[in-house]
Amino acid sequence: NAMNHPDGAVRSAALKAVVSYLEECGRARETRELQPLLPQMLSVVVRAVGEDEKRAQAGLDQMIDLTAEHARFFWPNVGEVVQAVVQMAMTETLEASTRQLALDLLVELSEKAPGMMKKVPNFVDQAVAVSLSLMVNDLDPNMDVEKWAAQDPKGDGGDESEEED
Repeated sequence: NAMNHPDGAVRSAALKAVVSYLEECGRARETRELQPLLPQMLSVVVRAVGEDEKRAQAGLDQMIDLTAEHARFFWPNVGEVVQAVVQMAMTETLEASTRQLALDLLVELSEKAPGMMKKVPNFVDQAVAVSLSLMVNDLDPNMDVEKWAAQDPKGDGGDESEEED
């Protein structure tokens, strides 16, 4: 199986080929036949995180594209997918773009198959934790919070309470 090949480039090419094929499938029955490949597909992305982050990003991007067309493909292993991408998104040593792609996959799954995601234990808690982590990750620790809070949100120097007619 090419997704278990020792060479990361071969694994990534195999993932891309499977996702491309799945995207061309018109019926759910066709995609269901390939659902047993999902753990290996996820493994390609997870392994790439430790070996070549650009490949991991490409793999996450491919999974997002697949979700747009066939979110239910993930059903048999959605819990494992969520755990893996939450782990990626919460790993502060990864590039911000990798972490963002992991969150994007969670969001895409939520938008395309909300009923499926409701069945994942603690999904909402995990998604909120990831979102907040990514939001605060870029904050400047030396920021003057009082000065920030006093800023004019409109940037026009006017009073928010006054409405123009």
